[in-house]
Amino acid sequence: MKIGILTLFHDNYNWGGVLQGYALKTLLEKRYINTKADILIYKNGSNVIYGNKIIQAMQYSPREIAEKLKKNITSKKSISADGYLQERKKLFKEFMNEYTTNKKIYDDISLVEAANEYDCLISGSDQVWNPNVGKAGFFQTMISSQKCKKISYAASIARDYLSQYERKKMLPYIKDFDAISVREQTAKAFLDDYFNKKVEVNEVLDPVLMLSKNEWKLISSKSKKKYGENYAVAFFFSDSLEYRKEIKKYCDKKKVKLYYIAFAKNEFNKADLIEEGEKLFDVGPYEFVKLFCNAKYIFTDSFHGCVFSIIFQKKFCVFERDKNNKVSKNSRLHDLMRKFELYGQLVENIEDIEDTIDNEIDYDKIEDLRKMYQDKSFQFLDDNLKE
Repeated sequence: MKIGILTLFHDNYNWGGVLQGYALKTLLEKRYINTKADILIYKNGSNVIYGNKIIQAMQYSPREIAEKLKKNITSKKSISADGYLQERKKLFKEFMNEYTTNKKIYDDISLVEAANEYDCLISGSDQVWNPNVGKAGFFQTMISSQKCKKISYAASIARDYLSQYERKKMLPYIKDFDAISVREQTAKAFLDDYFNKKVEVNEVLDPVLMLSKNEWKLISSKSKKKYGENYAVAFFFSDSLEYRKEIKKYCDKKKVKLYYIAFAKNEFNKADLIEEGEKLFDVGPYEFVKLFCNAKYIFTDSFHGCVFSIIFQKKFCVFERDKNNKVSKNSRLHDLMRKFELYGQLVENIEDIEDTIDNEIDYDKIEDLRKMYQDKSFQFLDDNLKE
């Protein structure tokens, strides 16, 4: 069986995005005999949800638009991040090349050819159905299910809500899939409501959670970097200046070194240079897994930061980001915490950081839950791939 995976992997310098792509490829080839899974190189796809920037901007409040414009201006005036990130991008490219088994480049037109080359095309995981990404290839608008089976695996909408405009544009594309699975309970609720439960929508695990702790340890061992053993990791996509001083204070109290993964968005962030803790720039996918594997404590506002904390059974706490924004991505964090009964790890107030990360986590119970969700996810894949 030949499977093509359409996801945010190539030219995506995001640790979660790249590692979930690797995990899905690995999972499919391990589970199904004589199966080859290719993460397709898909470029220059058009956004079928938002045809132009003006319509896209309408989803934001006036305050958010002003903040984005200010950030863009500041970013252009500030020091470029490229000098800090050359080694990081090199490590990412090496990883991407290692797991790219089909070097052909597809766009919206040539992707039609993939229907003749593959038995099945899978959209997902990660934010392939985020309206701001909205690429035609991720919705497989050009693929006929008569020629090739089209399914989604753990596709993420990455939103707390969808506007009526977004629902009207994107949900008919989703309905056209042969089998649908999403990563978040929130997304399943959207789709169940829209389809009046006449179309089956499955909730499945992110591919990263489908691989075992030992499998990820093997990945971490491929990094040549040395970080020691007595350290904490801070991994934030938001500035979170208000939290960082408290995190450093906690690490000093526990006498652990604080590593901070700087410029997480791969763009310049002044706060990442002025705050305390050792800044890490040359962190590729292997280094990222290694950092989480050996850390004593983890502080994060990242979905996959939480996922790897769970896999490696760490003491961790999670922070919301873009809390006051109209277009928030916090549903991903809330759904993950709800799924594993980890609401106690969400930081509500700055003064709660120490109590939150010191919570005792019952990882035996969490592993039981993970096994249950894995079984359901495997069932979805088996039902749609085994024949």
